[in-house]
Amino acid sequence: MEAADATAGAGAAVPLSSAGPASAAGSIPLPLELRAFKTQVDGYVSARLKQFANAFTRRFNPDLTTAQVDLLVSETLATLATSDASTSNQRVLRLVLRHDCQSTGCGEAGCLLCQYNPSRLCKRNLKNKYLIDDHLRAKCGAPLRVELVDETGVCVTDGLPDGMQLEVHVLNGEKYKEICPDNTLLSHTQLHSCIISHHTKALLKRDGGSDDQLRCFLGLERGQGPLSELQVTTSSEALLSGKAPTFRLLVWAVDSAGEPVPNVTYVVSENFVVATKRVKHAIKS
Repeated sequence: MEAADATAGAGAAVPLSSAGPASAAGSIPLPLELRAFKTQVDGYVSARLKQFANAFTRRFNPDLTTAQVDLLVSETLATLATSDASTSNQRVLRLVLRHDCQSTGCGEAGCLLCQYNPSRLCKRNLKNKYLIDDHLRAKCGAPLRVELVDETGVCVTDGLPDGMQLEVHVLNGEKYKEICPDNTLLSHTQLHSCIISHHTKALLKRDGGSDDQLRCFLGLERGQGPLSELQVTTSSEALLSGKAPTFRLLVWAVDSAGEPVPNVTYVVSENFVVATKRVKHAIKS
């Protein structure tokens, strides 16, 4: 990123011929923060499941022999493994931020032609600083977009599975950096703790949008969603403490209940500052 169910009369021996393998109700996705340790987690969980199953079965029906218990446990674990394998065969999807850089330089450090070219390739997607109500564009002026891609990085043009949509949040960049200094994957609970939720008007909105619309959703067309139609409506200093505190954008896929889904990996942007418009006037003067 479920349970198998079986019933039998208490105290009665369960013939193996009538107690076929339990059917898994569904697969529980491994939490994002544990995926790097999947082998170790799987081994530990399997061992603990066997311990529990043996103890539970003995209490449920003490007349079962050791061989019967071992067979029941093995069949049930095999059924769960089959369910997990079926789930793992689903397409692995993730979200990425991209833009088509409009700079004319090639980006090669040793290129003599581009050495003095002021138009340098962008090294990041978002700019370091925006002003309130600026549209979210790259430093070169190119529009930003979210793309849904597969495990090879190729855009998935048929879009999200049915019942899912993209939601965009503004994160407390300082808290995110504290929790995730190495930009590793976080759990959805950890991400929720970074979302700025104490605002009373929309932090992200489109031209002509309502300040009352606190949630921001993004449509996908052929696997791409435009971020540059969005504007940040409040300065980072107005919402966060400290000197020049930063925001980040979070884009994740949510289900019909508004909960993030485990089979589409979220994306978090680089940090950026949003300043008030008086900063622009002060610079000009």
